[in-house]
Amino acid sequence: MTSNKEALVLDHNSKIKSIETCDIDGEGKTFKYILIRLLPKEKCLKGYEEKVLVRGYERCYYHGDIFEEVELKLKNAFRMDCLGGGRIKHEHKKLHIYGYSQVI
Repeated sequence: MTSNKEALVLDHNSKIKSIETCDIDGEGKTFKYILIRLLPKEKCLKGYEEKVLVRGYERCYYHGDIFEEVELKLKNAFRMDCLGGGRIKHEHKKLHIYGYSQVI
């Protein structure tokens, strides 16, 4: 029999695996991006998986806009930490990553 905490860890780990690691706009664009670490809502869980996401969208003017969009998509299922960001120039199957962003 699994405990309540073990069940929460299993649920968290299965949800986190279903989330795409990288979601950025296509070639020919320059846009802001951020790195987001996903953690379980329950701070006291042990044995959970973490995941770092890369998100970058031309439609988002500020780095914080990207964070808010991801937060809405994930419906507050995770704790999210912004690890930083910058800009990406995506062209000819190459990424030029540069700049910086203050952590949100």
